[in-house]
Amino acid sequence: MAVEHGFIVLGDVSGYGEFIAKTELDHSREILAELLSTLCDCAPGRLSVAQLEGDAVFWLCGEDAPELVDLLEQKFVEYHRRLRFMTIATTCPCRACASVGALTLKFVVHNGSWFRQRVAGNDHFVGDDLVIAHRLLKNSVPSHEYILLTDVALRALATEGATPHEEHVEHHGVIRCGYIDLSALRIRALTEHTDHLGRGEAQWLDERELPVPIARARDVVSQDALGGWRGEHFQLLEGPEGSGDHGAADSLTAGVEAAHTLARKGARGSDLGQEMHCHHEGDVELMRVVRIDREAGRSRVTFHIFGGRDAFYLTEILSETPTGSRIELRVAWEPIDDPKSRVSDAIMGLLKGDLDRLAAGCGR
Repeated sequence: MAVEHGFIVLGDVSGYGEFIAKTELDHSREILAELLSTLCDCAPGRLSVAQLEGDAVFWLCGEDAPELVDLLEQKFVEYHRRLRFMTIATTCPCRACASVGALTLKFVVHNGSWFRQRVAGNDHFVGDDLVIAHRLLKNSVPSHEYILLTDVALRALATEGATPHEEHVEHHGVIRCGYIDLSALRIRALTEHTDHLGRGEAQWLDERELPVPIARARDVVSQDALGGWRGEHFQLLEGPEGSGDHGAADSLTAGVEAAHTLARKGARGSDLGQEMHCHHEGDVELMRVVRIDREAGRSRVTFHIFGGRDAFYLTEILSETPTGSRIELRVAWEPIDDPKSRVSDAIMGLLKGDLDRLAAGCGR
């Protein structure tokens, strides 16, 4: 086999050893699987997963990776965003579910060479540089969450601003490195609005009376979807009442190829945190469910929609009325507390058309 060259990247869920020792195995393993899946799903195709190694992901990529640090920072934010949704979504009182927020994340990046070989039908990777990268997972960096890059990786990426650091690795001596502390970056994962928009917060709102029972309205919404943001590009995440997961998995899967989308499931098997990525005209738009509440006679779903040129929150309320049902849309531009921001005319036009088509569909 030919020698391969490039970047060796390790993402390690720190604190998992103590976590699994002190919590229930059935739930702790499910939690780890969801977190590792989140790391693997972020920015697919830009890093190649070589192996899963217990509580760590081992990636490889070629020499041409100028945005590697930005990509790892993106993965870090998505990891903590998923942790946040997992914490919100769980109703289980077990120790594993209660302490999931304590799991941290660190990365090690090295640049070097390796051999790929097939053993018992599986790819295995060998090389001195792989040993160095793995040994660096145990280090003296004064932080719990960081990207630790060897000197050779720093030079290859032309990364500036890393704090100089050294580690002694057995059989290799002193390895010069630099690290980027990520702890402050966690704030980005916690600033996403996760409440339904109140009428006073909405910068634009509109509603329609529907001459059908709420169950029928839900069917129309689920089958036809709303146009614009979800009918044209996305599958709506609301489904018929009493369907368990309300058709979310089916609606996310249906039309994925036609709409050029990528779907990601919600946290802990719920709808919360579900995502739909839409790729079109060179832009990537993302719709994430950030809050969902269903009760008898009423359902509320709030989406965060961003990417491309737009970033806004949309709360959709479907409620029962004496004469049928009502759907209300509330929209606020991001950030919602910025008095200078306003909903664009294009978005308002799309959403008005959505409501008109929905009302017409319910009238048939």
